[in-house]
Amino acid sequence: MGPIWMTLLLASTLGFFSWSAFRRLRQVKVGVPDPRFAWTGEQIADRTKTLLVYAFGQKKMPNYTLAGFAHMGIFVAFMVLLFNSLMLWGRGFDPSFDFWGLLSTDHLLGKLYSFVKELAAFAAIVGSIVFLYLRWVKRGEDSGDPKAVKDKPRMTLGHHANRYIFTEPILILFIIITMMAADFLYVGSSLVLDSRAYGEPIHAGWWEPFGGILAQLLSNVDSTRLVTAAQHTGFWWHSAFVLIFLNILPYSKHFHVLTVMPNVFAYERRPNALPKVDDLEGKVEREESLGINQLGDLTYKHIMDLYTCTECGRCTTSPVRSFLPST
Repeated sequence: MGPIWMTLLLASTLGFFSWSAFRRLRQVKVGVPDPRFAWTGEQIADRTKTLLVYAFGQKKMPNYTLAGFAHMGIFVAFMVLLFNSLMLWGRGFDPSFDFWGLLSTDHLLGKLYSFVKELAAFAAIVGSIVFLYLRWVKRGEDSGDPKAVKDKPRMTLGHHANRYIFTEPILILFIIITMMAADFLYVGSSLVLDSRAYGEPIHAGWWEPFGGILAQLLSNVDSTRLVTAAQHTGFWWHSAFVLIFLNILPYSKHFHVLTVMPNVFAYERRPNALPKVDDLEGKVEREESLGINQLGDLTYKHIMDLYTCTECGRCTTSPVRSFLPST
């Protein structure tokens, strides 16, 4: 698809993201280690289980009905499409790259992945449309949470109060929708170009349900040049906007996409228990801080909490409910 352009794309976006991530990491390191966190076998096992259940398993999301399932659809899509993005970046250098045949649609594994990938991409589009509906129509109501305070829409309470119609979250949702649609466009136009190159009917199997629909529509376009342009548009739009999205994250509330995994792993196992203060009398005599008086008194976990907050507003409209279990 263009080795030079792909090299420039990857070098510029990943280089800028590395710089942004370094700055965020440097801010985390201003804090101090949490005395309740220890790299013991018992803690690692418990934290790993919690990570799998609450982060990867999305256990709490069904509590929020419509919004929860929309979030699950987008989350699963990004997990599944990770390999697809890697494959597209590889095709920038070698158009036939398919993980050395592992994800080739000539084999069952590749067919299964293609099918799951297309369903996941469609789920991400539906989930994004749901969130647009919740922002533009429901205007921040909790959509199914029976404990929510309905007379105070969540999205009118945060610091985004007067600008939630056209904001960075809306931009993110449109990026997600167009990214997924672009992948369907790439698949569909590729099927049409292959059929014309070999003089055969379009081979769109069960493993390409949405790409196959677009292929049938694009087959009515007589100009092969236009179909090729559609293929390149789908390819570069998806390939580039995955990386653009990555670079937006450190500067938005969507930074939780990157911080939620380590933050859940480092969760406070006994949130209602104060940490032990060593040398209490000595700290008092030396007039040292016993709590949090300055930024340097925060732990790494406290700072990650700030990064991971999504400004959803539920803490101001619903009774406080622990995100994670205590032991």
